[in-house]
Amino acid sequence: MRTIAVLSTGFVLGGFLAGPVDAFQSQADLDLAYLTDPFYNLVPDKLDRHVNRFLNEEHRHRFLLEGLARSGRFLPLIREVFKEKGIPQDLAYVAMVESLFVTDAQSPGGQVGLWQFQPLTARAMGLIVNEYLDERKDPIRSTYAAADYLLRMHKRFGDWSLALVAYNTGPTKVQKAMAETGTSTFNEMWEIEALPYSVLSYVYRVAAVATLAEAMTE
Repeated sequence: MRTIAVLSTGFVLGGFLAGPVDAFQSQADLDLAYLTDPFYNLVPDKLDRHVNRFLNEEHRHRFLLEGLARSGRFLPLIREVFKEKGIPQDLAYVAMVESLFVTDAQSPGGQVGLWQFQPLTARAMGLIVNEYLDERKDPIRSTYAAADYLLRMHKRFGDWSLALVAYNTGPTKVQKAMAETGTSTFNEMWEIEALPYSVLSYVYRVAAVATLAEAMTE
């Protein structure tokens, strides 16, 4: 079972009490968990705060439960593709943060599907997007495209946290911010707010959702 800090009380999942989730046994356990996790470089107390927000803020808690209710249909597919591509399994929850696992989700900015691709990015990743067919709504095709995009971002920035920031806001903005501020890691960018909080905190949101979802389903 994944060890996570702070959580010491039960919480409701689908009408029954799922918990309590045990706190980590020792700092060594916590360090090991983060070293073997795609989010190993995150600051534990900052992650704890995001975890607690999903537990204690009503709209975030509803978001968590709604996403988990849909996850069973899509997580096996996403995990299979990510395993095939060598992507950490926790990054499957990017789809939950992006769309709550809704295949035809649409945002005001033009993003569509499980992975909320813009048309230009989708086409660059080999998806068909036209007036007759939008493969962003195809869970299989779009998941392969998302996996390839995440791999491309990881190759470019060398770190899964920065890959997620790039997924969220685009690699050009990340590269520009790094060049202007002289930063080279996610934590450095976070400390000086090299990008807006809403952009950088995306990494902690994905990590918090992954942490809670895994704990609640084990």
